[in-house]
Amino acid sequence: MGAPDGLFHAYASVAATRLEMPKLIEWLKDPRFLAANAAMQAAYAHFCLVAIHPFADGNGRVARALASTYLCRAAGVPLVIFDDQKDGYFAALRVADHGQFADFVSFIALRSSDSLEFASNLLGASPRQQAERLTAVLRGSGGPTPTEVDQQAAKLLDLVQTEILRQLAQLSFPTGVNFQASSRNYSQPNIAFNEHDRYRRVESATSGDLVTGSVWSQSPQVVINVNVLALAAKSNVAPHLCAVKMIETGRIVEARQDEMLPLPTSALQFKVRAWVERIIAEALSDFATHAEQKLKQ
Repeated sequence: MGAPDGLFHAYASVAATRLEMPKLIEWLKDPRFLAANAAMQAAYAHFCLVAIHPFADGNGRVARALASTYLCRAAGVPLVIFDDQKDGYFAALRVADHGQFADFVSFIALRSSDSLEFASNLLGASPRQQAERLTAVLRGSGGPTPTEVDQQAAKLLDLVQTEILRQLAQLSFPTGVNFQASSRNYSQPNIAFNEHDRYRRVESATSGDLVTGSVWSQSPQVVINVNVLALAAKSNVAPHLCAVKMIETGRIVEARQDEMLPLPTSALQFKVRAWVERIIAEALSDFATHAEQKLKQ
């Protein structure tokens, strides 16, 4: 984290001995602290408030709200910790109580990165991830086999297909406009990879490696297709295990191994939901444009 890391270590060490709130407020105004990145500021402010424990109840909630202010100020996103991430959160705090702060800073930085990605997809910004994932949890010493990686890619594609159908079913279409989403095998022999050649085609997806979603009408005669292809990581120790990619635009959503195994996490499902919402919105925008042009002919 750079020079401010020493500041965090020194101040947080004192915080663990129960310094008073006035001293903490003074340190939060320190120019070196103000020069630190937002994740460092959020982690430090959160830990110190919990260590001081100024309230009879609700110290954790207040600390998370305080951490969110630094992330919101820098990037417009709050600190989001899902229910199935609580064990890692408390474990990092316990380690920090013993003077080892790197895990807690890393935990806050990863949650900040996730929040940025959620906001990027939901607000229509670039879906490219804001930061490379720093760690990957491997199942076993050798990691998953190529077949197991393929299986996870197929599972991610199924999750996307289910979400496409769910979101489309919740929309109110005018009479004569229809939709569907079905899986099949991708028939093109080659595909251009723009993700630094990190992925390969799925070789063992029994239900197909492609989901085609369509919205169409007979009058005016308009058909918009969305083709989503499953991809598997070439390396079984890569930060991201699998992905799905929209062929028409190259838009991609990726999944880490710890997000897929043993079951898709809440954070991954939220990520897929936001990504699908975006590609459906873009497809319906294209449909409306084509329909308008047809009606003017």
